Amino acid sequence: MTSPARSHAAGLGIQTVPITNCAVKFTRPADQHAAAVIPSQLDGLRKRERLRDLYRQAPPGDDLGHLAETLGPLAGLDHKKALSLLTEFVALP
Repeated sequence: MTSPARSHAAGLGIQTVPITNCAVKFTRPADQHAAAVIPSQLDGLRKRERLRDLYRQAPPGDDLGHLAETLGPLAGLDHKKALSLLTEFVALP
């Protein structure tokens, strides 16, 4: 077996172009959008789960507004979002 350069020199007409270190990346717009959306959705789910864990550890019977005020920042949530999620947690069995 001969090298491509030798084959070409021998008149066989074989030409090869090595493709190394090719950093060209082709992505579809939907893939680009998903790459931006998915991390923020995961972050939201993590915050929700953190709030749920904190809520389970809280003493029973606490006012939801007070819990949202104290637990929300610990989970990385503002008062309004924390209160909304806590209300949802209370409604679940």
